[in-house]
This record gives sequence, C-alpha cells and structure tokens, in this order.
Amino acid sequence: MKKTSLKKIWEMFFYFFRISWFTFGGGWSIVAQMQKDFVDDKKELTAEELLDIDTKEDLETLQRRILNDP
Repeated sequence: MKKTSLKKIWEMFFYFFRISWFTFGGGWSIVAQMQKDFVDDKKELTAEELLDIDTKEDLETLQRRILNDP
C-alpha cells in the first residue's frame, strides 16, 4: 500500500470537519453536500457510485480513490 502524504490526510480531516460542522439536517444533507463536492465539482464519483456506498468495504474503496491509493 502506498504511503499517504500528511497533507492529504489533513485535507480529508478538514473536509469531513467542514461537512460535519456545516451540514444540518442529518444524513441526507451530508449526502447532498458530498454529491456536490465529489460528483459535481471534483468529478471523482458518479451519482450512482455515491448512492451505492453502503458498506465498510465501499467506504474503504472510496477512501483509496480519494487518496489516489491503488
């Protein structure tokens, strides 16, 4: 497994801190914000891929994609 840079780890920390701090209304508002960020802006996922994330393995796969770790 590729070593993750400290900068990328901090980016992820601040991203999820921002998501948890500025999204009110529970899980659906968080999903909407993540869709805006990952689907619309960064184009890292499709809308279907984001909505299909439902297991721990899927979250680990998403984390590897975000960190560009094969």
